[in-house]
Amino acid sequence: MCFQSGQRMFNGHKSSLSIKIMDTRLKIHYSFYYGVLLLAGITFFFYSCTKGPGEGGTSTIKGKIYIQDYNGAGQLQAEYYAPEERVYLIFGDDDFYGLDTRTSYDGTYEFKYLKKGSYTVFAYSDCDTCASSVTPASMQVEISENHATVELEDIILIK
Repeated sequence: MCFQSGQRMFNGHKSSLSIKIMDTRLKIHYSFYYGVLLLAGITFFFYSCTKGPGEGGTSTIKGKIYIQDYNGAGQLQAEYYAPEERVYLIFGDDDFYGLDTRTSYDGTYEFKYLKKGSYTVFAYSDCDTCASSVTPASMQVEISENHATVELEDIILIK
């Protein structure tokens, strides 16, 4: 017969004491791993349930983009709601926009399926004195409840 180290022979049989010790070691070993897995699962659960601004909700932000068109002499030539103007949405304190859309024929835009939280809506206005020749015109908005529709004032762009 082959015996592992730590096993003893008593009257031709394995010692029940050594079997119990090995059994206890296995239980402690498995209990430790189950505890680690349980702790990891609980940690993942709490971190994955953190909800901030972004997609996946039931709320909407909408508004219109209004253009004031000036000539080279600085005189206002036309005013209208902007078709096909790009509008951007920043989630919370992010450094980069999370969504973008284009306005409809009547200057309206809409960001749907948003969670509760803080957002920044912006579009680019022309800027003759800026190095990039554009500057953002933005509005801050807070969605405080589910199924909300937040309608913003017109964002005015200079062209």
